[in-house]
Order: sequence, then C-alpha cells, then structure tokens
Amino acid sequence: MVGYVNAVQPYLMQKTCTFGSYGTSQALSGMTNRVFKPAFKVHFSNVKQTRSQKYELIGTSFENSRVIKIQHGKENSHKLQSCTCVQIGGVTYDILDVSLDEDSYVTYDLVTIKESKRGAGHE
Repeated sequence: MVGYVNAVQPYLMQKTCTFGSYGTSQALSGMTNRVFKPAFKVHFSNVKQTRSQKYELIGTSFENSRVIKIQHGKENSHKLQSCTCVQIGGVTYDILDVSLDEDSYVTYDLVTIKESKRGAGHE
C-alpha cells in the first residue's frame, strides 16, 4: 500500500479527522451501545489509488478501502498505534493498516481505512 505515495504540499491537508477507539455506553433501556471515543484530531489528505491498485484489492479485506495521509509526528504516531477507528465528517471508519514513515524530517503516515458497517456513527 506504500508504493503510490506522492509528495503532499501542506496546503492540500485541509480536511480534519479524529482518531480514536470504540467504547461502550449503556442506554436508558439497559442495552449496551458501541460508541466512538476520540483520542486526537489531525489534518489529512486523501491518497489516490490507480485503477490497477483498486483491482488488486478485489476479494481481499482491503476491498472498498481508502488511504489517507497524515503528517508524521512522534506524539501522534504513538497515539495512532492504539487507535482502532477514525471519524471523517461524522462517518466512522475502521483502521485496517497503518504505515508509519520515520525516514526523514517531513514525513507522512499512511492509514488504510474502511467504512464501519456497525455502531459508532451508523446507528
């Protein structure tokens, strides 16, 4: 998933997303609901996939996934490894893969996500 990274100019990272994990809360009815528990917020940019790359993902757990790029930072990278999901525009996505980049001064981490079909943002 790392082979198609292009240089990102900071002005392209205009959108924000919130990383976090799933938790539970108890409703008044006594039922337990799955909820999103935010950990940190960052700016991101979408990573474009070629048609060939999309075809390669068919039939795998990465089918219908997307990749976002966030700026690498020691604090965020440490928090990112404990996160299981991310919210973008009120929609919750499961984190499928995280590719950390610690090779140079200005680096970006790639996060492969897939829309969650249950709980936290899909009630």
